[in-house]
Amino acid sequence: MGAGNERAQPPTGADRDRAALAGRYRSAGVARAYSRRAPYPPEVDEILLGLLGSQPRIVLDLGCGPGTLARRLAPHVRRVDALDAAPQMIAEGRRLPGGDHPAIRWICATAEEFDTDERYGLITAGRSLHWMRCEIVLPHCRRLLTDAGVLAVPRSTREVPWRAAEERYLAGWATSRPRRDITAELERRGLFQRQGERTTPRLTVRQPVEDYITSFHSREAFRVEDLGLERSRAFREGFRRLLRPYARDGVLSFTVLGRVTWGRPA
Repeated sequence: MGAGNERAQPPTGADRDRAALAGRYRSAGVARAYSRRAPYPPEVDEILLGLLGSQPRIVLDLGCGPGTLARRLAPHVRRVDALDAAPQMIAEGRRLPGGDHPAIRWICATAEEFDTDERYGLITAGRSLHWMRCEIVLPHCRRLLTDAGVLAVPRSTREVPWRAAEERYLAGWATSRPRRDITAELERRGLFQRQGERTTPRLTVRQPVEDYITSFHSREAFRVEDLGLERSRAFREGFRRLLRPYARDGVLSFTVLGRVTWGRPA
């Protein structure tokens, strides 16, 4: 997406802060913990493939992480270009099941610098949009999409009975602030024109307590590297105590709701 960068405004202080936070994902520990995140409901895949329709079945997955979506979509499309700036994420994605699928082309680059002559029937980007200079990235997404192609933003929400206690607990440990709804922000800035949104049925997830806690180390606010080993141990122990009343034989049960918003970059 390098074309046109010479006309972009120089990075601001906010841009540098955003880049510093994005850099927290360039960590082998974060990449390994990522697979412990609750999965998207399978209907998210159906929505995305429906948006692709009969167009050239080529997908660009921006900020793909360890290929959470790319590895699921690969068997159903001609190709997925899975792009992430963190080589640790790319390496983890290659290692995980489906990471060697021939339809996946792993690309290590930032969304701002990536450029290609390819045209995509669908571009996907989740929470990674928070770390991008969207005033650069979204106009290039528009250029890279086919005439009928869309940018889709999938998200998932955990619905847990211990939500209030968890939020209070995490607020005392977070090393960065939570992110806002990125699609609403992009609409407000005139960078995205929403065309539709769908919510999936709830998916019931059963997960060992230790895996549930580990999933938080994949977030920028709870990296082991930032907490340090001693505080990470204390973080995990306190979290275990909080979750113990909700676990049965060391396993938690909760639901996950998926949501996909799509539209055209403005």
